[in-house]
Amino acid sequence: MQSLYLEGNSALHRLSPRAKIFSLFLLGLVLFISNNIPLLAVVMLLTVLAYRSVGMPKKESAARLKPIFLTIAFVALVTFIVNPWHQALATLLRLTALMLFAAAVTATRIGRTPATYCW
Repeated sequence: MQSLYLEGNSALHRLSPRAKIFSLFLLGLVLFISNNIPLLAVVMLLTVLAYRSVGMPKKESAARLKPIFLTIAFVALVTFIVNPWHQALATLLRLTALMLFAAAVTATRIGRTPATYCW
């Protein structure tokens, strides 16, 4: 099985796993509480920057994200068919932001064995 970890020294790499998981939880909470499209767009752009800061080549990052992004696009399309356009856009922004940050957290786990984590 291929590891999704990417060696690096970014700010996300240096954060503890606890801080990253808690940040992911808070991000999900904020994203699903808000219906404000501009706020969701800004958060999504910030998660794009966080994901790009990991230092992964563009081709590899696109290959990793393609399957999940196709799923998100399908969900947004179905939402657009059955709901107003702004709900579909909010769904697209929410899920994309959450996916990008989760992918960044996954790529930056600390490269130690679980027995050496200090929780």
